[in-house]
Amino acid sequence: MTAALNAIEASAPSVLTPVQVLPARDAVAISLGLASSPEPADQGLIPLRLHEALRGKPTGSMGAGEIRVFRAGQREFWWLGPAAREGLDGAADLDSAVDLTGHHIVWPTHDLAQGVSGALDLIATRPWAMSLVATFITTFAMATTPDGVRGRITSCSLPDFPLCVFLSDRAFVHIPPLSVSTTGSIRLVAENIYHEAVHQSVNHQLLTRPIFLPGYSSATSPKIPIYWRTSAGNETRNRAWELDRVLHAAAVYCHLLHWRYAELADPKTDPEHRRFVAEATRESLGALAILCEALTEHIGHFTAEGALMVGRLVEASRQRSALLDATLEHSSGSAGLKA
Repeated sequence: MTAALNAIEASAPSVLTPVQVLPARDAVAISLGLASSPEPADQGLIPLRLHEALRGKPTGSMGAGEIRVFRAGQREFWWLGPAAREGLDGAADLDSAVDLTGHHIVWPTHDLAQGVSGALDLIATRPWAMSLVATFITTFAMATTPDGVRGRITSCSLPDFPLCVFLSDRAFVHIPPLSVSTTGSIRLVAENIYHEAVHQSVNHQLLTRPIFLPGYSSATSPKIPIYWRTSAGNETRNRAWELDRVLHAAAVYCHLLHWRYAELADPKTDPEHRRFVAEATRESLGALAILCEALTEHIGHFTAEGALMVGRLVEASRQRSALLDATLEHSSGSAGLKA
């Protein structure tokens, strides 16, 4: 098990970038358009500043949101929530700036905040995972929907809100593609946070590197049918994805194989959790294969640099899928993996 996990870890950074040492948070922010490094106490506001820089105009987000620092996983992170200032409707203004359809940004309850902190503590036990999280996430925001409204997110990252991850209470029970637990767990929150760190890393590359050919647009991109999203109601875009969305998803599923292998091998996980993760992994193997096939079929939309990124991703996906497939077959019916 140790040798296999080390092999996965060795390939992890190269899937996203040829640079083995990840940049500091400030370097990420500056590469995305921030004029200068923020003071340490203001790092949680980086997503709001970048949001306005990427939009190219004031959005009102800077005044509508405020941050609260917390420490978890031996790192500092921030919660973003609506500002409470006289004469300002921070909640409405922040919702408008974020523009997460049907959702409101709220401060987390004590239990939710503690759960996220516990998840980050778990991530910190896996340095390869915390390295990605600590580089590409500064800030968390809790999203909710009105009672009775369907379609609440589990977790998400928005292209024009770099370094900020939006979560709901569903992050405690749901992991992709379709697995929903009957009991909440910080282990599922931890996976969802790692999941979003991969999205943030891919988003950073799309914003700073020539991954697609000039003229590529999501609006005119080939649409890839997504079989596991056929029940996505009337949201047509959730049943057929653009190439940039496919790239995001393939990177996430590839990296989740690394995370889930570690979960299956962790002696602290109970049999029920291992069975849950194993089933989610089986579902994701087929999804990842289809995503990689689509990227390969449409490689002509990528630059040379982008094609190299896709090639690394496809090869890493093949290797990790083979390892996880063999692992699941070997451990079927057993208590778990043996070290």
